Amino acid sequence: MVGCGYVWSLWFPIVKSLWTSSFVILSTGLAMLFLAAIQGLMATARFPTTLAKFFEVFGANAILAYVLHFLCYFGLALPFIPSLYLALGSALTPELANLGIACMFMLIVWCPLAVMYTQRWHFRV
Repeated sequence: MVGCGYVWSLWFPIVKSLWTSSFVILSTGLAMLFLAAIQGLMATARFPTTLAKFFEVFGANAILAYVLHFLCYFGLALPFIPSLYLALGSALTPELANLGIACMFMLIVWCPLAVMYTQRWHFRV
C-alpha cells in the first residue's frame, strides 16, 4: 500500500488536510507496517514493556485522546505553534522542528490519559 500510495501520488498529490486518496493509501500502508513491526517485536518478547504501556495508555482512551488533541490544539496550542516552530527551526531542520512539535504535543495529550489509565478510568461511548 505504501508503494501504491507513492505511485498514485504522481497523478493525485498526497495532501493530508484534504485526505486525498493517495494520502489515505500511503498512511494506511505505513500504519500497517508499523503495526506489523510492533506485533513482531512483541511476539519475540524484544519489545520493552514500558514502551508498550505508553501505547496502551492511548489505546485505553483512544476517543478521548482524539478529543483532547482537538481541544488542546485549537484551544491552547494554536497561538504558540508559530513561535515554537521558529525557535526549534533555528536549531533544527524544518522537518525535525515539525517532528519535535508533534512529539511534544503527543506528550501533552498523553499526560492526562496516563493519569486516567492509572486510576482505571476509561471513557466509553
